[in-house]
Amino acid sequence: MSETTPKKKRAKGTSLKQRSVLMLRRQGFDVADVERRIPRSFVTVDLFNFADLVAIRADVPGVLAIQSTSTSNQAARVKKILDEPRALTWLRAGNRIEVHGWLKSKRTRRWECTVTEIRESDFVRPVEV
Repeated sequence: MSETTPKKKRAKGTSLKQRSVLMLRRQGFDVADVERRIPRSFVTVDLFNFADLVAIRADVPGVLAIQSTSTSNQAARVKKILDEPRALTWLRAGNRIEVHGWLKSKRTRRWECTVTEIRESDFVRPVEV
């Protein structure tokens, strides 16, 4: 009989969403994960179809909604938010939206975040006839 050793499991890295949570907590925000997973499937649903996280801080008015992604997908996430009517309602209610784009620097080998703030003026206004 040959004795087999169990395979070592590779340590999983920190997810991009978790990186955003850590960054926001360092900035003094209280952060909540509002993305939910559909049972028995690999599908996740964002809050209002655009937010993975929400964050609050006493000295910052409103609630900050965050979509966390890689920098290569950041433009697509911004477009997705601008196509979502509830995102405009969120902003008009006095809240804010940010898209966090994460990239591991080849030079420093550290994770860097590019923050894109979505503003009400970013939404295309329909032409009235």
